[in-house]
Amino acid sequence: MKKNRLFCRSALFPSLLLLFALVFTGCSNQTTEGTLEEILELDLQGCTVATNTDTHGGFHGDGETVVILTWEDSSAVEKQIAQSSVWNSLPLNDDLQSVFYGTTWEEDGMMYSRGPLAADEDRTPLFPTVENGYYFFLDRSDESRNQRSTEGLWNRYSFNFTAALYDTDSGTLYYYELDT
Repeated sequence: MKKNRLFCRSALFPSLLLLFALVFTGCSNQTTEGTLEEILELDLQGCTVATNTDTHGGFHGDGETVVILTWEDSSAVEKQIAQSSVWNSLPLNDDLQSVFYGTTWEEDGMMYSRGPLAADEDRTPLFPTVENGYYFFLDRSDESRNQRSTEGLWNRYSFNFTAALYDTDSGTLYYYELDT
């Protein structure tokens, strides 16, 4: 009888360790390859987080992350963005226009429309239209030939990218990450 108790205890301990390892690593809610500062290549000191939602989870980690940051004094972050090689001045290219706001186009006499990816359940864009500012794009797809380009974005079975807008008029940064 003592052998059975010892076996149960010895088998139970490794089983519990495995369970905890799966719960705390495999199902963690980490959605990015690093922090926002690392991804956007910015020092975000002095910002206020206005919105931070993350629907990533489950076995494949699909979901989206939406973060909105504001600053009382945005001069430091604007200077960083203006000098950065990974941020670009607006206007958005057609692909990113579709990501953030949707688009309509004509082809062979037919009208086509693509709703925004960065949208709520009613397909309303998550972010206001940014007239003056900068954008950031990082294609994390295995199919990407250039992570900073939107080339081929709409010709894939899934989306894995990070995009951001910085509005110089309001001092607001809009961050969007999508994994499908």
